[in-house]
Amino acid sequence: MDLFEEFLQKEAERLRTCWTAFLNPLKARLLPLPSRYAEEFQEAEKLPPEEKENLLAELVRETREVLEWLLSHGEVREVLKRQERIRVLEEIVARLAELEEQVDYLREELLRDELTRLWNRRALQTFFPEILKRATKGREIYILAFLDLCDFKKINDRFGHQIGDRFLVQAARRLRAFTKRLDVPVRLGGDEFCLLLAAPSVEKAEPFLRDLTATPISLQVEGEEVGLYFACGATDVLGEDTLESCLHRADLAMYEHKVLLKEWLSSGAKGPPPRPVLSRAFSRDL
Repeated sequence: MDLFEEFLQKEAERLRTCWTAFLNPLKARLLPLPSRYAEEFQEAEKLPPEEKENLLAELVRETREVLEWLLSHGEVREVLKRQERIRVLEEIVARLAELEEQVDYLREELLRDELTRLWNRRALQTFFPEILKRATKGREIYILAFLDLCDFKKINDRFGHQIGDRFLVQAARRLRAFTKRLDVPVRLGGDEFCLLLAAPSVEKAEPFLRDLTATPISLQVEGEEVGLYFACGATDVLGEDTLESCLHRADLAMYEHKVLLKEWLSSGAKGPPPRPVLSRAFSRDL
C-alpha cells in the first residue's frame, strides 16, 4: 500500500468512526470499528448534544473538503471515470454542500432566542470559550454586562404578557442598535439580557453603558407612554474566568444598580439616572 492509499484509508476510517458516534445502533457495536479508533469513538459518544451538533457540522464540512480534494487530482478522476463512479462522487459532494447549509441554518436557529432573535443562553455557552481564548492570547479584551428590565413584572401584571413581550422585543432592538460587530448581545431568559463587549476595561466601557441605559425603553400602551429602564452591572472577562464566575460578578453589580434605580424612580426620577455599577475583576496572576 502506497502513502496515498494509506492516507485515504486512514481518513475514511477516521471519518467513519466519528460519524458513527451519532448512530445509536453502534453503541451496541452492531457494526465493527477499527480498534485503533475505539478511543476517538468513545470520546465522541461522551459529548453533550450541543457539542455533537458542532462536531457534526465540522465532519460534514471535512468530508466534503476531502472529496473535493480527491476530485481535484487528475489521476484520481481518471480512475473514477474508468470505474464510472465520478458522477456519483460529484453528486455526493453537491449533497454534502447542501447538508452543510442545512446544518449551519439549524445550528443558528438552535442558538437564537425565538422571541427577540438575539443569541440565547446556549449560544453564550458556545461562544464563551472562544472569548476566553481571545482574552488569553491578547487578541481582544472583553467585558460582560448583565442587564435586567427594572419593574418588568409590573408591566406583565398590569398589561399582560403580550405587552411584556413587546417590551422584550424593543429591548432587544436597543441592544442591537448599540452593539458592534465583535459584540455578542444575548437574551438569557425572561427580562434578563447580557452583552459581551469588546472593550479594554469596564472603565472604558462605562460611557457606552451609561448611554445604553440612560433613557427608558418606551411604548405606547392604552394611550399611555410607558417606559422601563435597564438595570446594568458589568465586569471584566479574565483568561482564568468561567462563564458562571463572570455572570455572578456582573449579576451582583446589576442588582446593586437596580436598587439605586428603584430608589431614583420612587423619589420622582429627578436628575440623570444612576450610572451602571462596575465590578472590577483582578487576575490572581497579577
